Amino acid sequence: MLCRMSRKMEYALRSLIELALSREEGLSGAMVAERSGISPSFLKQILSLLVKEGLVESQRGRQGRYHVGKNPRDLTLLEIVERVEGELPSNFHGVSWGGETQKVFEEVDRNLRNCLMSVTLEMLTEAARVDRKKADPMFYI
Repeated sequence: MLCRMSRKMEYALRSLIELALSREEGLSGAMVAERSGISPSFLKQILSLLVKEGLVESQRGRQGRYHVGKNPRDLTLLEIVERVEGELPSNFHGVSWGGETQKVFEEVDRNLRNCLMSVTLEMLTEAARVDRKKADPMFYI
């Protein structure tokens, strides 16, 4: 298929969601690794990239923590993808259909970008919160 999420992208999103769920408290790298199921060695690379790209802030020291670097409401999936993977490639520009058919393919590209711009980290975080509530079994006596 045309669009496939890389492991790097998936882990970046998992990390950002965990950090957004932690809110102001932030999380240590070990806590992010445990909660997201990412190996600590790979997570270190991901967090380093996210810090470099300004998506995450790090607080150094013995009690060091990571925090989302921007309000999750203002951080779009498109921005995250482009910061982690580089500029979103066009899937259909350069395809030599020409004419009206080419315009349809270009519209698909525009719609993909618009879709990614419409999804925020806040939306992903809320969805993760709902999923976790559903996964937590409740016991009544």
